Amino acid sequence: MSDKTLFEIPYVQQVPRLQLGIEDAAASLGLPVSTLELECRRGRGPQFFTVGRRKFTTVELIREWQQERIAEARAEVAA
Repeated sequence: MSDKTLFEIPYVQQVPRLQLGIEDAAASLGLPVSTLELECRRGRGPQFFTVGRRKFTTVELIREWQQERIAEARAEVAA
């Protein structure tokens, strides 16, 4: 554990990360980046937003997407 106080840690490191790039999102989902990119191009991936040339998503958007996929899977099983 570090002996630094809260005031000695740079501000950027104190702020929680609010968005995930596609690489981080793929890693958090346990998917290859290419698979997540393909799903997004097909309109089946989590919602991303663009800042400049980079695409980002949030943990909340990933959770919403996961819940939708779970609901789809349950509907297929029930049918």
